[in-house]
Amino acid sequence: KPTIWTMVHLCTTAGHTAVSPVAYSVYGMSRCGSGHIEEGYQSGRIALQLTEYTLGQTMRGKVLEQLGGFISHWKEHAKTSIQQFEQGLQSGLEVGDIEYACHSAKNACAHLVLLGIPLEQVQQKQLSYIELGEQLSQQHILIFAKIWRQLTLNLIGQSDGPSARPWLLVGESFDEQAMLPTLKEKNNYFSLYVIYFSKQMLSYLFGQIDQAIENTRILESYSEASLGSLKSVVQNFYTSLILLAAYRQSATTSSESQ
Repeated sequence: KPTIWTMVHLCTTAGHTAVSPVAYSVYGMSRCGSGHIEEGYQSGRIALQLTEYTLGQTMRGKVLEQLGGFISHWKEHAKTSIQQFEQGLQSGLEVGDIEYACHSAKNACAHLVLLGIPLEQVQQKQLSYIELGEQLSQQHILIFAKIWRQLTLNLIGQSDGPSARPWLLVGESFDEQAMLPTLKEKNNYFSLYVIYFSKQMLSYLFGQIDQAIENTRILESYSEASLGSLKSVVQNFYTSLILLAAYRQSATTSSESQ
C-alpha cells in the first residue's frame, strides 16, 4: 500500500507516465477493499480516463480488469463488469498483454454465474474462455475458469459425482477430489478460495446445511483472496443465509426434543 500511495502522489505532483493509470486503479482497488468506496471509485474513473490518452493506452486492459473485478460494482450495476471484462480482454490482446487479457476472461467466468444470467449461456461462455486460455497457454486462467464452469454445470444438473451429492465439484470441467490434495500441498490460496466459495453456495442451495457451515468455516481462512470483489459480497450473503438456516434447524431440533 505505501508503494501505491507513493506512486499516486508522484503522479499528482510530478506528472503522469504510461503506468499512471495502473497506479490509480490499484489505489482504487485498495480504497474500495478497505471500505472507502467513493474515493476508490473516483480513483478508478481517473485511471480509465487516463487510458484514453496515447500515453496510457497500453494499460487499458489492466485497468478495465481491475475496474470490473474490484471497483465498479460498488457504485454501478454489477452487470457493467461483464462489459468491462470483454473490453479488457480485447484491449489486452490488441497490445500483447496476454496475461491481463486472460485475467479479464477468468473474472468474467465468475461474474457470469453470479449475475443471474441463464446458466446454459453461462457455461458456454465459460467454455469459450477456457478454450482461449488453452490456446494462449495461460495456465493461471484455467483452474479458476474450470472451477466456475463446474459450479455452473452442477447448478444445471450436469455434475458427474454421485447423484445424491451435487454439492461436490466433480464433473466434466473440474474434480475437487483429484485436485484438492495438490492445491493444498502447494498452498494455492486463490484456487482454494474459489473452490470453497463454490462449495459454500452448492451445499446451501442443495440443502446441506451442516456441510455449508463447514465450508463457510474453511472459506473464512481464505477470504482475503476476495477482498473488495463482488465475490466477497456474495460470500457474505450466503454466509448470512447459512447461519439463518442453521438457526432454524437448531430451533426445530430443540422444539422436537421437548
